[in-house]
Amino acid sequence: MKNTNLSGAFTIAVDAAVPTLCALNIKIDAIVAVEAQSAILPSYIGAKNNHCTKNALIFADISSRANLAQKIDREIAFFASEFAKTSFFSNLSSKSFFPPKVPPLGSVGLTATYLALLLRKNTDVPIAVAGLDFSFSAGRTHARGTHAENRRLFEKTRLNSDGAFGACFGANAKIENGKSGKIYTDIALFSYAKLFCHTFGAQKNLFDAGKSGIPLNLPPLSNGIFEEKTKSKEKIDFEKNESHFEEILKWLENEEKSLERLRELLSFGEEVAKCGKSASDEIAEILFEREYLYLHFPDGWQCKANDISFLKRVRTEIDFFLKDIKRSISRISNRRCENPPKLLQFSNNFH
Repeated sequence: MKNTNLSGAFTIAVDAAVPTLCALNIKIDAIVAVEAQSAILPSYIGAKNNHCTKNALIFADISSRANLAQKIDREIAFFASEFAKTSFFSNLSSKSFFPPKVPPLGSVGLTATYLALLLRKNTDVPIAVAGLDFSFSAGRTHARGTHAENRRLFEKTRLNSDGAFGACFGANAKIENGKSGKIYTDIALFSYAKLFCHTFGAQKNLFDAGKSGIPLNLPPLSNGIFEEKTKSKEKIDFEKNESHFEEILKWLENEEKSLERLRELLSFGEEVAKCGKSASDEIAEILFEREYLYLHFPDGWQCKANDISFLKRVRTEIDFFLKDIKRSISRISNRRCENPPKLLQFSNNFH
């Protein structure tokens, strides 16, 4: 896209690409965040006051890093990847404050493409994807200017190789036919590429601007067509949803009470059981509706409400989630009147 005029385009960036695009002086209209781990936070360094991200929206998954709002101070439009079919997710998604659901695509690049397709006015509006190579260069895993690439260069010494060769020559690495010859990839990236082709291959006016990597089953970008159809940037409308804060606060407080009750039951058993209901029955009742307490266990695909080992592990998880819930209650209570969080809600374009 070197010679493409992007002045009329709505540019959506995955968070890891923000430093590179800012270095190239490309204005970013929206940033997509799905990563929950702290490793992604360096990608936001400098973005808070950078002119390229000055008015950028944040499209954030509800499972993304929780303190992004404080790190970058931008308006946020939440969405929810339905990562599992659970009672908790189903019950929560029925609430009026719950954001729109999207499929669990795994890759932030696929999620950004999905959002772009949903946000465009109609299928006549062209979309071009770039950087979705799903492959490695020999010794490099990310593009120049990204945090991962900068860190690789910073850590270079006379005794330490400047190449990250484990990615392209590791146990899971493989060589595939790319757009311009042989390329290095691995099982995970190759599966994402296949998922991309399956999910987006039939979409109208979706173009591939990349010149390398795994073929995406998309027509190549035509600069003339793209520039002609993006002369006037379409406005994307959102609705403020501050009115939901009271409902969110009430839900959090109810969840706090349920977890504290579960902790009490696991600690004291029948001593604190309610009349007419055993402690075991009440524990099972609370657990069945809160799979987030154990879904990440190796055996968490089922609720073992009568297994002592399982319940001991659940007990250790309660404190972690209670800490997050109490902190959220405190933040909402302190800020809802003075400085309410900048939350946005997708308009009817999002289905």
